[in-house]
Amino acid sequence: MESTIMLFLLFDIGSGLIMHISSCVMFVIQMNQSSKILQYVALVMLQSGRLFFNSWTGQEVTDHSLEVSTAAYDGLWYNVPTKAQKLLKLLIARSQKASRITIAKLYVINLEGFNTVMRTSVSYCTVMISLRDSSKNT
Repeated sequence: MESTIMLFLLFDIGSGLIMHISSCVMFVIQMNQSSKILQYVALVMLQSGRLFFNSWTGQEVTDHSLEVSTAAYDGLWYNVPTKAQKLLKLLIARSQKASRITIAKLYVINLEGFNTVMRTSVSYCTVMISLRDSSKNT
């Protein structure tokens, strides 16, 4: 499944991250102009929303993949033929490990990854604002 959508996700989330970072930079640069600050705040919020919903979808895949083993075990497995019971053992064993959607094995698309991106983004904006303020004072 990952190879099918990896290129799309790489483009979508990669471009979303680039637009989010550039919106943050433009927000810091244009902080003095109150007319433009709303535009950049809106762009930052829009890009954050896009990243959140992409990450939420990845989190749903992970959560549902962990529920497969419970569903297989809770079923009426004892009423099926022995061959099917052996296959269910393999299914349960495989589904103990969560499925994840990643981008080139570098970025896991889930809410934890979203949290990391948002914290990093806020840190960068804070550093840029403090550097901007310190350069004005000197």
